[in-house]
Amino acid sequence: MLTYFIIALSPILLLIFFPKIKFDDKNKRNYLIFCGIILALFMGLKSISVGSSDSQNYLNMFLRATKYSSFERFFSYNTIENGFQVFIYLLSRFSQNNQILFIVTSMFFVAVLCYYVYNNSDNPTMSLIMFITLGLMQFQMQGMRQAIAISICLIAYDFIKKENYFFAIITILLACQFHRTAIVFLVLLIFSKIPYRWWSMLLVIIASVLTIVFASEIIGFANELFDSEYDTTVTTGGYIATAIHVLIIFFAMIFNKELKYNRLESLCFFTVVMCVVCYLLRYFGAVTAERISFYFSFAELTILPNTIERFPGKIKRVLCGVVYCMCIGLFLYRLIGSSFIPYKFFWSD
Repeated sequence: MLTYFIIALSPILLLIFFPKIKFDDKNKRNYLIFCGIILALFMGLKSISVGSSDSQNYLNMFLRATKYSSFERFFSYNTIENGFQVFIYLLSRFSQNNQILFIVTSMFFVAVLCYYVYNNSDNPTMSLIMFITLGLMQFQMQGMRQAIAISICLIAYDFIKKENYFFAIITILLACQFHRTAIVFLVLLIFSKIPYRWWSMLLVIIASVLTIVFASEIIGFANELFDSEYDTTVTTGGYIATAIHVLIIFFAMIFNKELKYNRLESLCFFTVVMCVVCYLLRYFGAVTAERISFYFSFAELTILPNTIERFPGKIKRVLCGVVYCMCIGLFLYRLIGSSFIPYKFFWSD
């Protein structure tokens, strides 16, 4: 537990060496590099026993790839996305060390995260703490295929911001080669053109209600599209996460005045709305909808910090302190009894 507490505190502790991250672009960049190195090492050097059995499954796939001299012999049709198979096979040509799989993917995850935070967040410290504590880091430590797809979609998000829709679509289609559910990210192409107004919010509310009402039909269509059987719902649990998602939305609606005038801020806001709608589908459609919500949850890492940054100095410091304490406290509470405890480095096995 102590290891997780230290990693959660690390973005705050590193501020000692980079006190000007909000005023100096170079300081901000160096801060994110150092934080990124720590995160990448923490995620990439973990033991195979940390997290769910998914990590073992991906490792088994990598070990199988090392035994084949040609891709044709390794390749398996209709079992897993082609892009991920190509990635695994190519990586096995560079090294047959088991840990290389987790080191390389963790470096990619963290590099994309830091790039996203650098370009979108007014408070990198809060963004990183939210990433570590609210479930995204743990998801990336075990859900490798979808985590790669999500990271690629974050690159597409940058293209969407710049209205470079051709490259955005190409990037999203690339993400689909690692996890086919990445196709849902295309919806942001629509939201990038919608301003934050009363009528747009009304349309979003209506669309959200219809999505929940017709959740069964939507899940049925998704099962056919993805050739899956997603139909198990949950009736309990997840209330704290739901409350966090909803509070972030209402907090931004009340206090973020930039939503009306800043297209990028409104895109971020609508992305968070998509996250909440997908998360709520776990109660009405299928529990796997929670995994879909991760494609959009990264927007929370910026909409909340950016909203808080618009408060006066003293109030802003108090709000930051409250968010840090609540995030870290919730993080440690959720870890109790989970498969992430105890944290072990790979050489401890």
